Amino acid sequence: MAVVWVGGRAAAATLTGMTTLRLSRPADVLTSLPYVLGYHPLHSVVVIALRGTTVGPIQRVDRLVGKDRYPIRLLKQVVRTVRADGSDRVMLVAYDDNPVTQVRGLEKVTTSMTAAGIDVLDRLVVADGRWWSLDCLDGQCCPPGGTPIPSPARTPQLAELVALGVAPVADRDALVDRIEPVEGVAPYQLAALAAVDLSSVEEVYRAWTPLLDLSVAAEHLTEEQAAMVVASAQVYLFRDGILDWLCPGLLGKQVPGASKTVRQRMWGAPPHRGREDAGAGSERLARLMEFARRLPAGHRADLVVMIGAYAWWLGECTIASVCLDRVLGDPMASGGSRDRSALAPGHVLAGLLRRVVDAGLRPRDLVA
Repeated sequence: MAVVWVGGRAAAATLTGMTTLRLSRPADVLTSLPYVLGYHPLHSVVVIALRGTTVGPIQRVDRLVGKDRYPIRLLKQVVRTVRADGSDRVMLVAYDDNPVTQVRGLEKVTTSMTAAGIDVLDRLVVADGRWWSLDCLDGQCCPPGGTPIPSPARTPQLAELVALGVAPVADRDALVDRIEPVEGVAPYQLAALAAVDLSSVEEVYRAWTPLLDLSVAAEHLTEEQAAMVVASAQVYLFRDGILDWLCPGLLGKQVPGASKTVRQRMWGAPPHRGREDAGAGSERLARLMEFARRLPAGHRADLVVMIGAYAWWLGECTIASVCLDRVLGDPMASGGSRDRSALAPGHVLAGLLRRVVDAGLRPRDLVA
C-alpha cells in the first residue's frame, strides 16, 4: 500500500492495486484510515509517519487494559520505527471513549516524538463517530462538539470500495479471527503427520495445489494432503521453495532445494506482484487463511508465517502484521480482551519479516 501526503493535509493510498484514495481534509483521513488499516482502532493512538511526500509506517499503541495510560516501552519502540524509516513528521489520531485517556495518550506520544526531533503535524481525537483537533482553536473549523466523520458511502474517495463490498472489520481482534479456528468446524487431526513421506518434491507440491493453483477449484484438503502441507511447511527447503514462487525474489536469487521446473509445470509462472489481478491474489490468500483456521495450534505457526509473507508481498501489510503478531506475540499490545499466546515466539523467519514490516519496507525496497 503506497500513501502520499500532499500539502500537509492530503493523501493518496493505493489498496492492493484496486483503487487510489485521494484525501484532502482531516475528515477524509479519518474516514479512510480504517480502510487502510483493515479494521477500526479502539482504545489506542495511531501514529502516521510522514517521510517527505510519502507516508511511512502506520503504527498503533494500545492503552493498558483497565488503566488510563500507555506503556513507555511501546512509545519508545514507535519512535525508533519512525526514525529508522527516515520520517520527520507524524500525524496522531486517538481512538478512545474516555476524554482523559484521549488527551493523555496524545500528550505522551507528542512528548516522545518531539524529544526525538520529530514534528507533530496534527493531533486528532475520534469518539462516537465524531472527531476533534487538539491543535485547532477555530470554532468554525473545529466546533467544540466535534465534527461528524463522513459516511464512507458518501465519501467519493471510498465510493468505489463501498460499491465493491470492501469494508474494515469491527476491530483488530476480528482481523485476527480470520486465521483463528472456526467454531463448530472440526480441525484436521493430522494423525498421519509423523509418517509423511517428503521424498517426492512433486507429491509435496501436488498437496499444495488446491491452495495455490487458482485453476483448480477451491476444496478442503484431505487429511493426507493437510499432513503433507503442514510437514513440508516445517522444512525450510520446501517452505522457501513455495515462498519463492509466491513472492519471487524475496528470499534471494538462489533458493536451496527449490525445484522451479516442477513448480512451474504444476502451477505455472509465479504470480508477479503488480501484474497479477488483485482478485487472484486475494483469492489465493483467502484459501491459505481458510486452511490455517483448520489446523491445530501446535502446527499452525509455519503456515501463518508464510501467509504473512504473501500478504506483505500483496501489499496487505495489516494482515501481514496480524500473522506475524500471532506467531511472535503482538509488540504493540499492552493487553487485550482475548488471551492469544504466541504460536512460536522464537520463529526466525517471522522475526526477520517482523523487522521488514515494522520498518515500512515494501517488496520493491528489497527485490530489484
